Amino acid sequence: MRLIVFFLLATMAFSPNAMEPNEKEDSYFPQRLLASELLVACTSSSLTGLGRTKQRFCQGFISGVEEGVRLYVHQSGTIASSGFCVPSRTTSKQLANAYIRYASRNQPDLNRPASLVVVEALKNEFPC
Repeated sequence: MRLIVFFLLATMAFSPNAMEPNEKEDSYFPQRLLASELLVACTSSSLTGLGRTKQRFCQGFISGVEEGVRLYVHQSGTIASSGFCVPSRTTSKQLANAYIRYASRNQPDLNRPASLVVVEALKNEFPC
């Protein structure tokens, strides 16, 4: 009986479908996205469906950070500035391209949180 249980556990552990508890969830919704991971998503090939999905994730992430910072500054009621002034007709693709340019030039920053590097990229590309 122990041998059967051991065999079942061993085959489950080495199964290609075996996953860590949050592996599936984290692969779709990363909780601690690094700048390097975002750069990989942003520069994914548009020739595949997965690549296009990663590009859309990148654009949405960067647009979300930009919108979140602007909302925070607006709601804070202080004279604080976001440090960037994105023109009103700027597309999410243009924001992503700004991030790609900045992240590619600043390799040491790629081990930092993606949202921090996005803000730095926006400050660099769209200064007030």
